[in-house]
Amino acid sequence: MAREVEELRVRTRAFIDANVLPFEADLENYSEHENISLERLAPVQEKVKKTACGPRFPEPERGE
Repeated sequence: MAREVEELRVRTRAFIDANVLPFEADLENYSEHENISLERLAPVQEKVKKTACGPRFPEPERGE
């Protein structure tokens, strides 16, 4: 399990460095109230799903 966790940690760190930090640094992504709209955030959320760095939920049939 430790190898899986380390691989997930490395992938997550790389994703954040390449996608999240630049997204947050771009002031154009923020509203006048310093919020990020769901419309602007959606592409980043899709990237998370595609890279498998998102939340991992237990598989019901395995009972994890």
